[in-house]
Amino acid sequence: MRVNKLTKIFGVGPLGMLLSVLLLGAVWLVHGWLGRPPMTQYQGLMTWLFGLSVGLGLGLIAWSMVILPPGQRGNELCTSGPFRYVRHPLYAGFISLMTFGLALHLNGYVYLVWAVALHPLWHYLIKTEEDLAREVFGQQYAQYASRTGRFFPRLLPAKD
Repeated sequence: MRVNKLTKIFGVGPLGMLLSVLLLGAVWLVHGWLGRPPMTQYQGLMTWLFGLSVGLGLGLIAWSMVILPPGQRGNELCTSGPFRYVRHPLYAGFISLMTFGLALHLNGYVYLVWAVALHPLWHYLIKTEEDLAREVFGQQYAQYASRTGRFFPRLLPAKD
């Protein structure tokens, strides 16, 4: 499989972001149509949790970019820093931290459904990147993938 430099740098990120935002817009319309009450009256707490999740998400993304600069993506298998725990920390910072914080800030159950629904979408999208990594790095990537999770650290060892 031939891959251009932009694909190595950005992967499925732009497509995933576009789909995530489009789904958020659809959920926003549904939320308005349903007219549901907020999850909580403590909007200040929700906003604080949003700020915390964005800070943690951006921190994870920045740490990932320091450990594996964009120019090296797809050229070396990085297994240190945040990559020691998850295979896709850049995406994890976005979908596992920032979107849940946004869902809390928007203070509606339908937004939590959106944040949860993004995971299967991104798991599907990410398979092309992982197939490419298996092709490029072979058994080394297979062993790495068996001990790390995609977006969350693996808590239990992989089944052989």
